Amino acid sequence: MSGVVELGKPVVQPLTVNATINEFKKYDELVTRSPRALTCIHSSLTDVMFTRIMTCETTKEAWDKLKEEFEGNNRVKSVRLLALKREFEILKMKDSDSVKEYSSKLMENVN
Repeated sequence: MSGVVELGKPVVQPLTVNATINEFKKYDELVTRSPRALTCIHSSLTDVMFTRIMTCETTKEAWDKLKEEFEGNNRVKSVRLLALKREFEILKMKDSDSVKEYSSKLMENVN
């Protein structure tokens, strides 16, 4: 379904009069793919997030809105990156920390 998210609503050619069973199956899949993908996105969101994208008509539109919401624009990304770099630079193991605790802090920063 990733193609639906990347490309948006697929362009579906009408079936010919002499269409084969395989052509019918392919047509049916193309027609239902985008609505299924949008339903998957809708069902995986909290109520608050759903209300933010419920007006989106295509899967790509919903995905782009979510992407902007969670990633932010380039300025937000650069500020987040600088904050993470700063956190990493000041991260030091305290005498009271075990190796496991320090490792957890480090992995939290990395993730």
